[in-house]
Amino acid sequence: MMSKMKAAHEFLLRHRVGFTWALPALWMGTLLLPTSGDAPWKYLIICLLAFAFALRTGVLAFAARCYRIGLVWFLAGAVVLILNFAKLYLDTGLVDSSGRREVSIVEAIYFSLVTWTTLGYGDFAPPADIKIYAALEALLGYVYMGVTVGVTVSLIGSFTQANKTVQTDAVRSAADR
Repeated sequence: MMSKMKAAHEFLLRHRVGFTWALPALWMGTLLLPTSGDAPWKYLIICLLAFAFALRTGVLAFAARCYRIGLVWFLAGAVVLILNFAKLYLDTGLVDSSGRREVSIVEAIYFSLVTWTTLGYGDFAPPADIKIYAALEALLGYVYMGVTVGVTVSLIGSFTQANKTVQTDAVRSAADR
């Protein structure tokens, strides 16, 4: 147990993720940025940079076998990205069967989650002026799901390989006796 904690600590120091609050604070700060007028593209550039950082850190943590850190970064990246797009939809409104209207925070998060996972139920749609942002969110959801599946399959493979190695060593040890 102690060696895992030491490995996690070394990973954090090596990749400068230890107590660096600047980027997460910047990312959460995007929730406070205005999204009307010409601000959405500036807002989303910050979101994309922070998203790329979270994905990179999560993958590096998994590669260093710091699974809890990687999981936290993956989950935090997904949640904050979904919430940031929800804020965009909250500020700009959505289109439903009755036309364009303002939405509640719950409806904005719902639409963001449905868009991010590319379910697309069709009960809401983005207004014409932010369709590109909804498409970008769906694309990021695809990338995120792909990376998550790839990392998961890789982890399962490494655990399976490690288990086979342990079993082989145990059989050899028993045969040597």
